[in-house]
Amino acid sequence: MTPKAIHTALLGIILIALGFICLSADDDLAKAFISKGDEAMKKSEPARALEFYQKALRESPEMPEIHFKLGEAYLKSGEKIKSRKSFNKCISLIDRIEKPTGPQKDLRKRAQQSLDALDASRKEGKQIEQEYIKELLNFARKAVKKDNLLAKDALESILLLDPENAEAKKLLEETLKNTIIPRWKSLFANTLDGWSPQDPASWRVEKDQNLFCETRKALTNFKMKEQFEGDFKVCADFKIVEGFPSNSGPYTAGVMLGREEGNDDGMEYSIAVMDESELKLVKFNIGKNAQTVASCKLPENYKKSDWNKLLIEVKDMKLTVSLNDKMALEYTMKDKHEFKGAVGLWVQYCHAGFTNIKYIK
Repeated sequence: MTPKAIHTALLGIILIALGFICLSADDDLAKAFISKGDEAMKKSEPARALEFYQKALRESPEMPEIHFKLGEAYLKSGEKIKSRKSFNKCISLIDRIEKPTGPQKDLRKRAQQSLDALDASRKEGKQIEQEYIKELLNFARKAVKKDNLLAKDALESILLLDPENAEAKKLLEETLKNTIIPRWKSLFANTLDGWSPQDPASWRVEKDQNLFCETRKALTNFKMKEQFEGDFKVCADFKIVEGFPSNSGPYTAGVMLGREEGNDDGMEYSIAVMDESELKLVKFNIGKNAQTVASCKLPENYKKSDWNKLLIEVKDMKLTVSLNDKMALEYTMKDKHEFKGAVGLWVQYCHAGFTNIKYIK
């Protein structure tokens, strides 16, 4: 053998030896990371275990054990798709080995068992989902025409789970055709049109298109001509810019309900903030007397000199008042026909603003 051939052969042997040394070093580092990952799993810390197993994978991507460990950690973390992928990879790597060892055969068996358990879980979950869809569909069939909005919600829930459900699609289409969804309507179009102020000089629309009233009088109101009856909601944002204390009474701002136009014998309710300390519901028996039927301290979320949201609901024989999304007052009427009339705004001894005045029937 020539000196050159001997040199080439020796170089090849050295390179092969170095490859085995590097491979052994990589495997040892991978096993160290696996050990740390196993410790994290024992402490029920799958997220931390995943970090170590992924580091092990970077060192030795063809080691079946790492993929099995990843599958377990993903499963513990609730990531079933990634778990399934890791178990499958573990099995495929072992199947490539010509003569797998006993531990490798056992690892493959465990990986297959984990996949079978995942398949059974998915099948069971699908069955539960189908039963749920079936119950929702039965409910929607009964709810249609009785409560279309409720039926609509049920059918939309079905289509989130099963977008191709033909019956739910058809039923939803029919339901939407027969459903009139109530919408809020504005009572104030940035002008004084449609309203009848008691003292026109006190009211104005400012540049920001909000409605303001400034009065040092005992009472000024601003009523909408449209009449209301039955169940409805009214809301308005309001703020008291400045109060003008008076010996004659507190400064107030709020919303009025009731009293038909031109009728001096009806009932009227005033929901008003008094001196920015109390919320009152006052019932006026026109021409006879005024009676406070409900009151409370202003909630902590009331904002002085800033906008607050007042929501009033009349339903059946009950009148409820919410301030800044918190229920504040409740009053039950004696006669379901007791409320009938217009919506108005009430201001006394203060400078107050109103906006977003609207209703829904």
